[in-house]
Amino acid sequence: PQGLLTIKQAILVDNDQAFNCLVERCAIERSTLHSTSVEAEQTCFIGVHGHQRMLRNVSKAYAMDGSYSQLKNGNKFWRNHLPVGPLGPLEPIVQRLGNGNGVGGAQVAQVAQVAQVAQVAQVAQ
Repeated sequence: PQGLLTIKQAILVDNDQAFNCLVERCAIERSTLHSTSVEAEQTCFIGVHGHQRMLRNVSKAYAMDGSYSQLKNGNKFWRNHLPVGPLGPLEPIVQRLGNGNGVGGAQVAQVAQVAQVAQVAQVAQ
């Protein structure tokens, strides 16, 4: 989305397999970053209440606290920050990669580094 910071723009991934995983599983190219959840909704939701849609090419709008908002079929979904492991929302993906799905420990460590960079990028914003 033009003019909005996405997770894809905020992180640097030097491993193609890790990058592809983040794009395919997390839609980092369609996930925007915002200071607050209110800002996220004001920026990414279009239309009047009950008839809203998200901006084109935006699937989720994340706030700095890790919460996100999204619309599906006109229904608003909001999730408070995810109380998962130290990798935040990427924890399940990193665990799945490390459970015999053809990815070695070095690549799991690289995905973990990507997650940490993404968290730093959010705080720096």
